[in-house]
Amino acid sequence: MKLLSVDPGKHSGWAAWEVISGSPKLSKMGVTEDESHMLDLLVANLWDDFDQIVYEDYIIRPPKVNKGWGHEWNSAPALHIIGALELYARLHSIKLKSQPASILPVGCGYIGYSYRKGVHVPNNISAIAHGAYWLVKNKLAQPRGFSTVG
Repeated sequence: MKLLSVDPGKHSGWAAWEVISGSPKLSKMGVTEDESHMLDLLVANLWDDFDQIVYEDYIIRPPKVNKGWGHEWNSAPALHIIGALELYARLHSIKLKSQPASILPVGCGYIGYSYRKGVHVPNNISAIAHGAYWLVKNKLAQPRGFSTVG
């Protein structure tokens, strides 16, 4: 089973996983330079064939519940990447699943990353945490079956 996990945004984090005999292995990971770079990776189909893509969902919230930050003058690159992932998944018959950002504390715990509320989790670590969370939730890995990260 092959999984691609993504933290979409201007600098998207991504992680490619292989699960062989119930053991998950992180085979590749990275952070894109910009939105265009992520789109280029999808268009060029540079990754292996995936069975599943999981990504961190992006929800536009009112500024009063989003630490005062609004979306005025923001091109919302995360939404563009999510749309591209949806199209990519459809074109290649890949299952697609979104997950809320709220799973990060648990996913970070699975990979041994010290999550601190209010402190930005690097995009590649977020992608790995989302992959680990999905693998555990779907009983393809044990919560402590991952190598320590960062």
